[in-house]
Amino acid sequence: MTDKKADIFVCHASSDKENYVHPFIEILKRSNITYWIDEAEITWGENITRKIDEGLAKSKYVVIFLTQSFLNRNWPQTELSNALNLEISTGRVVVLPLLIASEEEIFSKYPLLRDR
Repeated sequence: MTDKKADIFVCHASSDKENYVHPFIEILKRSNITYWIDEAEITWGENITRKIDEGLAKSKYVVIFLTQSFLNRNWPQTELSNALNLEISTGRVVVLPLLIASEEEIFSKYPLLRDR
């Protein structure tokens, strides 16, 4: 999907792939919704940061799996920050959070997501 646009960029902690992300991807496939996910788009030796930036730029929405694992990992939080910056710069809704961790933990760390 290198040059194609995607409907959804899937932002997650890698430890959440089995329980949350892969079942979600199966639903997207059955619904003919296109998506960008790291394991399908980044290959050995590629610049990870550049590929993620490209994926974010080519996706209409960013679905965020807000789990306990997510809240404890720096990389997916950076992806969320970039998506929120994209919202601010474009004025359109981009971030679609899935609240899996406790709301208290999520909103104490990301109060801007409270209106979602």
